[in-house]
Amino acid sequence: MGNSNEAASQVSASIVLAQILAMRQAAEYQAAERVRQQVGAQTMALYPDSSIQNGQVRLMVNTWNTIAGMTTVPGFPWDQFCSSNPVGFMWDGLYPAIREIRKTTRLYARQFQKLNTSYEKWLKTQPKDYQSQVKQGINASFG
Repeated sequence: MGNSNEAASQVSASIVLAQILAMRQAAEYQAAERVRQQVGAQTMALYPDSSIQNGQVRLMVNTWNTIAGMTTVPGFPWDQFCSSNPVGFMWDGLYPAIREIRKTTRLYARQFQKLNTSYEKWLKTQPKDYQSQVKQGINASFG
């Protein structure tokens, strides 16, 4: 019976990781990432709240906040997640917007921040050559 539980756990892990990838590959998210790369997250956050650009940066941050919630489920495949998702890369890229939004919404993106802190701890356990922005960026898939 242990083998079937292990197999089910592996399938569940694969499903969750696929869901996270699908969130990051959604057309709206990818469009927002292209804008972020062009003008920067802080600039997007400085647009009026009702603007497309502000909505796009919030979509990105909220996606990562949702992902952060998914990582708290017991048995979550943490090592697989961290080795295939650019948590620190995206935190660094989105933090300027988070900082702007927190001027009016103090706890905005708190789960994403906690995820990044945990990711940084995990990253310190990896080989030094993995701990660069370039290596992390390889997993970015543009966001």
